[in-house]
Amino acid sequence: MRRLSTILWILVLLAGCKKAAAPTPQLVGTWVAMAPMPQAFSFSTNGTYQSQTVGDRVLRYGSYVVKGNTLTLHPAISSIGEDMTFSISFDGPEKVNLKPVPPPEAGKVTPEMLEAMTIRMRKAGPGEILNREAIARSQDPNDALVASARPPSDSDECVSRVKQITLGLLMYSQDYDDTFPQQSWQGPLFPYVKDLSVFDCPALQKSGGRFGYALNGGLMGTRMAVIKQPDIVPAVFDSNLLGAGAIGDISNLANPPRHAEGNTMSYADGHVKVLPP
Repeated sequence: MRRLSTILWILVLLAGCKKAAAPTPQLVGTWVAMAPMPQAFSFSTNGTYQSQTVGDRVLRYGSYVVKGNTLTLHPAISSIGEDMTFSISFDGPEKVNLKPVPPPEAGKVTPEMLEAMTIRMRKAGPGEILNREAIARSQDPNDALVASARPPSDSDECVSRVKQITLGLLMYSQDYDDTFPQQSWQGPLFPYVKDLSVFDCPALQKSGGRFGYALNGGLMGTRMAVIKQPDIVPAVFDSNLLGAGAIGDISNLANPPRHAEGNTMSYADGHVKVLPP
């Protein structure tokens, strides 16, 4: 009997020593996205949100609902876009990943495409608010093209625009039997980017010019399935071809480089980087 009593006391003590469960991270607050493009989100306690992207004059807003690990954004009527659903995963209380959940009508979406479109965010620090400077600082500090202490440059905006074009390219291919545009690309991609200014390199805009991006002609009419190493196949880049919807190859990279940091180039897997001069 005494032995049983001792065992019971040990169990009680062990139960008392258990660590309290860690609180579930909360989405409420301001977050800055490290990928796939520099942007920021602010989620309020009353179920509304705001978001903005570098180079975008439109402040998007609406309501949101979180159920379990699923987030659904309902853009307001005056905002741009349609309902979007994401799967939420937290990396501790300071980082969160939002992976798109494609609607049924989207058809087949490859894991690589979902990974490229996943929004990776960190919690905003003290004093950071939803503004252009905070968004620009959100870019991955491990990326060689980012120096978080400097103000945003036209290279930052160029990276954002090329990323939007490339994601539009991937979404287009998803809707068209996993095939890239066959004859032209700027017009077919407009429904996916919804902003004509995205097709203009900001460095050219400063001097009164337009366009400046080219699509790798080797992708025209190509199926995603035949691209064995999409992470090294160029997609969209700063080009010396200055017409609308230009098509070329890497011999058409802007020379000298378009920006002080170098030329911007995206790849068929969706990632974007700046090629040092």
